[in-house]
Amino acid sequence: MTIKLKCHNCGTEFEISEDDLDIDYDVDRLEKDSVEITVSVSVRCPKCGRRVLQGSESVTIMFKARGE
Repeated sequence: MTIKLKCHNCGTEFEISEDDLDIDYDVDRLEKDSVEITVSVSVRCPKCGRRVLQGSESVTIMFKARGE
């Protein structure tokens, strides 16, 4: 899937796909039974480099104990 965007800074129109997303994460808290992470996603204009889209979300993932 591709999405068409327009840079608010230089006016360049361009398309992006999943490969163009800049994805980063930070571990906010690590506990015995869970981890809380913040995932950030952004897209930069290929011409001027300004950030066109940005978003982040915090998620808590619960661990499941596995017997051996």
